[in-house]
Amino acid sequence: MIWTIKDNPYEARPCPVCHKLISNRANLKKHLKIRHSAQEEALCLYCRKVFRNKYSLWTHINSYHPGVKSGGGQDVPSTQDSGGAAGTSGSGLPGYTSH
Repeated sequence: MIWTIKDNPYEARPCPVCHKLISNRANLKKHLKIRHSAQEEALCLYCRKVFRNKYSLWTHINSYHPGVKSGGGQDVPSTQDSGGAAGTSGSGLPGYTSH
């Protein structure tokens, strides 16, 4: 997607992939990254549900496992991680590690 100087960054615009109307250019960039880019799948270590990306996993954890803190810069394991659910590495999340 090519942006020009004349583009109003605050103007609503449709997604070029799914045609959903997005409120502004910054949100369109975020939408494209989250919804339409090829990202590694992410696994919830609490219910073993697989998500399309880490953002969807983060949203799921905050909604369905609210007593668990998912922020603080922890790495969210992908479906390719072998688990490690036995330990919490100080993050409070089993199998999640801090850097």
